[in-house]
Amino acid sequence: MGDQYSDIWDFKALSRNKALPWSEELIARYENKWDWEGEDEGEGLSQNEALPWSKELIVRYEDRWDWSRLPSDALTQYTPYDIR
Repeated sequence: MGDQYSDIWDFKALSRNKALPWSEELIARYENKWDWEGEDEGEGLSQNEALPWSKELIVRYEDRWDWSRLPSDALTQYTPYDIR
């Protein structure tokens, strides 16, 4: 994804798009533009199952996630001790 059109992209829609080439670099690049929480079921970055979920990703953005909406697959492999 190039930056040429980033000012006109719909980041709310992109945040739930499972077909993007998700990577930690992509998430970091537009960190302040993503819709992290989403308003409805299936919306927001917090609910996107296509993200490259890892302990590092979860910890890096721990203040941005809507913890009640994270996909269960993202958390089942970690205990709270692992994340903290």
